[in-house]
Amino acid sequence: MSRARAAVWNLTAAGIGRRQAVTWRRAWALRERRFDALLMALGTTMGLSLYFWLLPGVDLALAEAFHSPYAGFALSQSPVLRALRKSSTLALVAVFLTAAILLVRAGLREGWRGLMAARRSWCVLAGLVLGPVLLVNGLLKGQWGRPRPVHLEAFGGDAPYVEVWRISDWCTSNCSFVSGESASAAWMVAAVILLPQPWRGRLLLPVLTYAAALSVNRIAFGGHFLSDTVLSWALVASVMALLCALMLPRVAEARVRRRGRRTTGAPALS
Repeated sequence: MSRARAAVWNLTAAGIGRRQAVTWRRAWALRERRFDALLMALGTTMGLSLYFWLLPGVDLALAEAFHSPYAGFALSQSPVLRALRKSSTLALVAVFLTAAILLVRAGLREGWRGLMAARRSWCVLAGLVLGPVLLVNGLLKGQWGRPRPVHLEAFGGDAPYVEVWRISDWCTSNCSFVSGESASAAWMVAAVILLPQPWRGRLLLPVLTYAAALSVNRIAFGGHFLSDTVLSWALVASVMALLCALMLPRVAEARVRRRGRRTTGAPALS
């Protein structure tokens, strides 16, 4: 602990009691950890962008692994994989409705205060709007113009390979950079925070596996490059980390302070 932090800690402990000060310190630690997650997500996005910019052959090599000179991207005709892709819409709607129902239930139970306190639901719904809807589908896919693998000359089309983050006019709408379905899949993983604590750990791996399968599916179909999918995940992770850092620590801080007041009998702090 630095001298400045130690001084603040001593003053806080002297003013409100040592146990109550411990609860405040734990609450601030939760906030700091969430901002650390934001920095990690942003750093990952920058690192991946640089990697694929310097090594574009990785994208082409993986796309080629799913392509046949005679059948094209044959896996795009697989009934099982097509059903997997269609299931993503149902899963997305189910997660959205879950967040919305939890929000409405909180409002019906506790009125306006409960509605405002349902920060996990707000965080998940805001993440969907800001991440997959606005950033990915609204800004990047509509403006960057990156052609999909299936449209490349190397795979039977007429377009050249375009690097990540380079704007081009080879595609005018619903382009390859970045993957909207991968962004939605990443958002569904982040929505695990809606679950009660014991269930988050149990369901995280199955949800993560399903979401990763949806992303790989898009590569196998020739609809996206590897860089499209992993950067979608990194961008959505950055959006969700920012929202969690801004919204969720208040919930954790309130919970920690309530525990402290129950333990010490101290009055609430304004």
